[in-house]
Amino acid sequence: MKNLRLISIICLFVIGCTQIKETETDFQDFFKSGTITITGQIKNLTAKDGKTVFLKQHDLLSGKSEVISIKIDNSGKFEKILTIYNSQDISLEYQERTINLLVKQSDSLDLVFDAQNQSQDVIITGTSGERNTLFNQYLKLTLNIKKDYNRKTSGKNLDFILNYYKKAEAKVDSIINVLPNIKHDALLTTWINADKKSLINYNLIQYASKNESLPVTFLADKNMITESDINKIDFYCNRDYAHDILNNYVGGCIMKERQKFIGDVITKFKEDDYDRAIKLLSDSTMIGFHNIGKDIVMYQLFQQMLLPSMMEAVGKELKIDLLEKYFLQNTHNEFVKTSIINTSNEQSNDALEESLTGNSEEEEEEEEEEEEEEDVLGALMQKFKNIVLYVDISATWCGPCIKELPYSTVLHENLSNKEVVFVYLFAKSNLSDWKKLSLKYDLQSENILLSDEQYNFLLSKYAINSGFPQYLLIDKNGEISKNAQRPSMKGTKEEILKLLN
Repeated sequence: MKNLRLISIICLFVIGCTQIKETETDFQDFFKSGTITITGQIKNLTAKDGKTVFLKQHDLLSGKSEVISIKIDNSGKFEKILTIYNSQDISLEYQERTINLLVKQSDSLDLVFDAQNQSQDVIITGTSGERNTLFNQYLKLTLNIKKDYNRKTSGKNLDFILNYYKKAEAKVDSIINVLPNIKHDALLTTWINADKKSLINYNLIQYASKNESLPVTFLADKNMITESDINKIDFYCNRDYAHDILNNYVGGCIMKERQKFIGDVITKFKEDDYDRAIKLLSDSTMIGFHNIGKDIVMYQLFQQMLLPSMMEAVGKELKIDLLEKYFLQNTHNEFVKTSIINTSNEQSNDALEESLTGNSEEEEEEEEEEEEEEDVLGALMQKFKNIVLYVDISATWCGPCIKELPYSTVLHENLSNKEVVFVYLFAKSNLSDWKKLSLKYDLQSENILLSDEQYNFLLSKYAINSGFPQYLLIDKNGEISKNAQRPSMKGTKEEILKLLN
């Protein structure tokens, strides 16, 4: 009997170790890279139609989205092999049509657009063709339900939000039951379950952060957002769910509830106690987070430590090598650790390059004084008399600004034989980020990093509201049209061409 009991204990121990090992393996392999292949055909393509497809991919680790341009050849075909680290939703945009795709590694997809018929459904085939056809049907059928729910619950009390959500959820479930085979695909089922949860998560986070002094405790006690919710790794395939948990929940609920700890973090940094500061930061912003969720938030906090706003809060520049050392001690996933090291190296190299290529302090001060006195926009209008200017006022840290840059470069290319000058004015941004963006998106024409004084002068003299992005159109006579259309909007090219007549 004793031997049987001993064997049972050993078996339980082995099973437990096996389960732990499997969990750890899943945790370490979460960011293991793979690829998908996307091919397509634009039918009935004419010379007037766009020759670029835009792909939008969300980076779960950084929390940012990237727009990738894909060229269409003369026969209307396009192809892209895309690296992905985990299952996710992405989108393709051609002219005014957007198609959403839910993909996992090794997927291959082929899409057929009709350039002359915007109302015709995009035909999707390939290894995940059925999943993505159902995915787009689901999105189309639930769009009005979601819009109605968000409109009706905005600013309402908690009981109203919860009751109205039950109605919206029932409507979504009725659509799921109607669509054939939708439950046969595990990834699609997971994404939809996350989608239903994300529908209410945003409202709960907003309500708690605005009305409760202890929003995290309130949501947990009411069983609304629990540790189980924020650690559902599979649900991160839904970008809205991931953004709500990893950004809104941390930035709203946790930061409000643990404000005192954040103040203590700043104090420790001022005392150069990096070890304790980062340990406090980890403890104070990781309520309920485990494994990959914790590491993702830690990486995003590491990025924030490098921003000028953090330097202003501490009162001095933080030491990158010490930040790297102690952030690495508080993260576990090897891919996240590597990303921290790479980000640290990039920042250090930029600082070194700037110091090696820069002028002496006296020369820099003289140049800055000259630049601060200059009316940048006025100088450009003088330089390009009788030429149309399309002015983009952006910041390197502004997500919507960056999303527009691929569209802007394509628009610039399409108007390269016209008397139009594209002007990029970056404000409230640091030098290294500006250099990276300029290189990445090949920003040509007039691309200028504004000093704070130049930006303030621009806002004051031309009565421009602060905020990013903003777009101006300046005609041949120097007349400025504010609130011009964004590069991605339909009719922007035509709006510019009108000024050339």
